[in-house]
Amino acid sequence: MKDLYSSLLEDISNELKSSLDKDLADIVCKNLTRGLVKSIYMPLVYGKTQFSATNDVESHMSFILNKKENSQITKIFYEVWDRKFPSITKLMKLVSEIAWVTAYKQRPFSYSNFIFTTIQDYMKDEKIDVWVYNKLLKKRHKITISLPTTSRNALKSMRSSFANLIHQFDASIAYSVIKYCMADDIPVYTVHDNFITNVLFASKMPPFYISAFLSQQDPLSIINSLLFDNLFQNSKSGEEGHADVNNHIYDRYSSKLYILTRGELEALMIEIMPPNLEKKQIKLWNKHCEALIDSYLSFAQEVACCNGELSTQCYLSKLRELTELMEESKQIGSNAVHPF
Repeated sequence: MKDLYSSLLEDISNELKSSLDKDLADIVCKNLTRGLVKSIYMPLVYGKTQFSATNDVESHMSFILNKKENSQITKIFYEVWDRKFPSITKLMKLVSEIAWVTAYKQRPFSYSNFIFTTIQDYMKDEKIDVWVYNKLLKKRHKITISLPTTSRNALKSMRSSFANLIHQFDASIAYSVIKYCMADDIPVYTVHDNFITNVLFASKMPPFYISAFLSQQDPLSIINSLLFDNLFQNSKSGEEGHADVNNHIYDRYSSKLYILTRGELEALMIEIMPPNLEKKQIKLWNKHCEALIDSYLSFAQEVACCNGELSTQCYLSKLRELTELMEESKQIGSNAVHPF
């Protein structure tokens, strides 16, 4: 098994050598560390931006690079990531844009699987000044405090949505693994997504984990569920009493196994656009809606099979081809009852 960050370190070094002049590339590559690579890539799911990552590069290499070179190096970091993991980049963009559109409409962002439903609802803060009298110093001091408002924070919702979604999947996989262990009376202790048991049952953990992973929804169903739960059900077509007006689009959204067309998505964005927006707000809305549609179509075409149909079966087939432990998972035995 190869360490992810060490592998990325090699890719970045090769890219630097081909993109920079030899002297600069040699200096930078000598000072590249796994720690720097991890500090940039690990927080990506939490919405870390390229601008923020530039500070990491600067603090690590300020003694050899100027600001322009720092930005150039950081850009290469992100280009390597996008090229190596294009599907993840598209999915992160899609989830964050769905969350932004939902919050901008002043609605909570929700995501569900067969165990949990998570409601994400960040509110904007309002800063107010409070004057406090200090008896000892006999002076007044101004203290600024932040109070939540009733307006939703679309930017914070956008940046945190993908990380929260991944946490939910981690939790559902851990829950399923524990259910498998309970069915076989296997003692188990969890630390995040690690499972600790005694040596007698250690060989059972990998197939349990693989089976729990395969029990999750396929990618196309996940993103269609996000659209259906957060956008379509809040549209006029999704309201009770309106579904019969457009049965075709309703069935397409709720089936979760079809790739929606650009025209259908554009019509939905127009339908759910908040009323009374100013010209600047309309421009911002259209920008995010366009990014949502582009990322949806790009990701959906990549993960779907059979022209968008039977995505679940094709997805599982691909996983089985890539998973060397699948044969072990078939040997779980009749005592390992499926948790649901």
